[in-house]
Amino acid sequence: MFDYYASLYSGDGEDTAGVKAAEEPDIFNISFAAFMNMCEHNKLVSRKVPAGEFEVIWSIVNAKDKALSSQEDKHNKDKALNRQEFLQALVRCAVVVYVQRGAIGDVSDAVQLCVGHLLTCLQMRCPAAVQSSNAFRRRFCYLEATTLVLEAHLGSLRTLYDNYAEVSHDASDCLRDDALMSIGEWLAFVRHMGLIEARQLSVTQAKHVFLWSRIRTAEGVSDKAEARLRHLTFEDFLEALVRLATLMAFPTQVEIDAVSAKHAGEFLHGLQADAPDQYSAFLRSHKPAHTDPDGTDFDADGTGLKALFQPVWLTIKHLVHLLVHTVERNTSALRSDEKADGVVQASEASNFIKRRVSGKALTVRAGSLAGSDWRLAQDTAFVTAAAIQIQMASRARKARKKVEERRQRAAVVAQEMEQEAQLEGQE
Repeated sequence: MFDYYASLYSGDGEDTAGVKAAEEPDIFNISFAAFMNMCEHNKLVSRKVPAGEFEVIWSIVNAKDKALSSQEDKHNKDKALNRQEFLQALVRCAVVVYVQRGAIGDVSDAVQLCVGHLLTCLQMRCPAAVQSSNAFRRRFCYLEATTLVLEAHLGSLRTLYDNYAEVSHDASDCLRDDALMSIGEWLAFVRHMGLIEARQLSVTQAKHVFLWSRIRTAEGVSDKAEARLRHLTFEDFLEALVRLATLMAFPTQVEIDAVSAKHAGEFLHGLQADAPDQYSAFLRSHKPAHTDPDGTDFDADGTGLKALFQPVWLTIKHLVHLLVHTVERNTSALRSDEKADGVVQASEASNFIKRRVSGKALTVRAGSLAGSDWRLAQDTAFVTAAAIQIQMASRARKARKKVEERRQRAAVVAQEMEQEAQLEGQE
């Protein structure tokens, strides 16, 4: 919940050119506007408890705590609530809404009631505010197939991470760490790759992915401990890519083969350049439709094709191919596709960043795929998906029929045994 509201009104980290090294949006504190948004949209504000009550709470909690040392309060911004202050504000909200109005006598009961009310509202209007990172990890990250795909491309991913971890240009930032990826560097990465421009991802989604992917530990109040909380490690970066793979639209292998593309990266660039209208239709039909950020309604196990939603390890592979393809086609293979070897080298990553930071547009071309029948490829995929679903439904019906037959046979056998037992008893 804190992460969700901290990302509101935090800026998009974009400069005038839209591709240069991104600024560092503050997604680690809640602004006054975001706090009031939380109170109003979640129905804490009412006739009995006007907005002014919550403005007072903000002022009280945001005031400097004289009991804290300068080191302990070093990273506490004057006009924003950090996580500890946010928790204090929730307790004060519970007191104002329930205790002072005489509804509840005990503060702990009021807090429990207030939190329950907030969770109910959030689940209805913005499920992203109550997502569980661990639930997502169990469902998508801690899988052998996911590990194998990431390991197969570990060199390219490590190269991209290391180079983007050095994009930040604010040398005065005491929390800067060139070995870790900050939110500004992460936003620069997704922008440079064209994911936002291609309408695969929104800035808000990118912020959420960053916040949810961090494995957070607190070892103290030092700059080093605080910096670790505000950056992605390489392992966090891999999780962030898994999360991206569950949000973006990718072609199925049937569609890739139908236009003779090498992989999803070439397919997406070709479709985007050769048939913009068809690309828009592709995004509408292929973007995953799951609504739970934890992925409970995503086809996590996968069936190869299920309403065009593919298992996560396939979408991860498609995403990596897209990233590698984007970098190579804008550096070493800019003029000749033969120069692409499917692996991002350090020189390629460095040159790619320089091109994008300097304001050069992303090169997206159809190449040999120009003039492909993109609509036929998609229709073929839909037909294949429908056939697989029918086949699966038929198998399910047959399986249910066999189970029912076994149950009937078991019932008959049980009845015969009972009759025999009754006859023996009579004898």
